[in-house]
Amino acid sequence: MKEVKPLKTGQDNVHENHRRGIVTETEFHKVLAKANPVARDMLMLIWLTAMRPYEVCDLRPYDILTDDNECWLYIPGRDKSPIGDHKTSRFDRIKVIPLTRAAQKVLKPRIKDFTSKAYVFKPQEAVKDLERLIVKTREKYDHNTLCRACKRACERAKVKEFVPYDLRRTVATGTRALLGKEAAKVLLGHAKTDTTDIYLLEEVQEAIKVAKMLASQA
Repeated sequence: MKEVKPLKTGQDNVHENHRRGIVTETEFHKVLAKANPVARDMLMLIWLTAMRPYEVCDLRPYDILTDDNECWLYIPGRDKSPIGDHKTSRFDRIKVIPLTRAAQKVLKPRIKDFTSKAYVFKPQEAVKDLERLIVKTREKYDHNTLCRACKRACERAKVKEFVPYDLRRTVATGTRALLGKEAAKVLLGHAKTDTTDIYLLEEVQEAIKVAKMLASQA
């Protein structure tokens, strides 16, 4: 059965209408080398965490819990409610994306203040990095912008075109193969909230464990 992904509030209404298949590590790094620095970091985060493209676009320092130095937690839309802003929040479920040290290494140069609600990845920074003329840009990347940047990098790298969601599928497939179906489900899913301390949630601890195991295999 073909997977149908429901739209989230604030998500682009453009769907990738193809399945490129698995993106190899060699292909991925060739494309990274040709992407602008902002898109490069965004694609790297998807590769490391399997987060959805709109989740990396919406990432703000405020949404990141840094209590555990080994593994931060990204809760999209954390200012909307303690469990974030996502499609299953009405069922008291929390979306948690573990950020291991590799992901932290990508983010640290871009975050100065963890109380900030400004978006981490800004199109104008890509323009500046590319030394182009300053033009009017949006305050954050959206799915379409990131997808176009990825496709352009594929073309420059002479790699068969893929889009950000292909990276998420690749990571999910690799996690299933390496750690099993349940591990992939934990990494990609949502946790039931039954405590005020997110780090104490059993499902969150399991997600952190899976993320660390995956990082150790890199």
